[in-house]
Amino acid sequence: GGLKAVISVPGGEKTAENVKNSLKEMEETNTAAVVYGRDIVTGLPVEREIPTKLVVDSMEEHFHTIVDALSLLVYFRVASMILGI
Repeated sequence: GGLKAVISVPGGEKTAENVKNSLKEMEETNTAAVVYGRDIVTGLPVEREIPTKLVVDSMEEHFHTIVDALSLLVYFRVASMILGI
């Protein structure tokens, strides 16, 4: 999933961190993220631009998963406090 599946370039931790840090600026200026990596097919170095919307959409699924997990934790914590467990 995520960016790797969409652009066919494996990104590392450094790429992910750079995209994350510049996401706000990208949204404000409506610019694309530039990522560097190796083409999966040829193995050659490549540079690709990723539209801001694609980055946001890739992160959205994970964001909702985290929110759902936190909601469950809060629900069970409140229930245990009410029941005295």
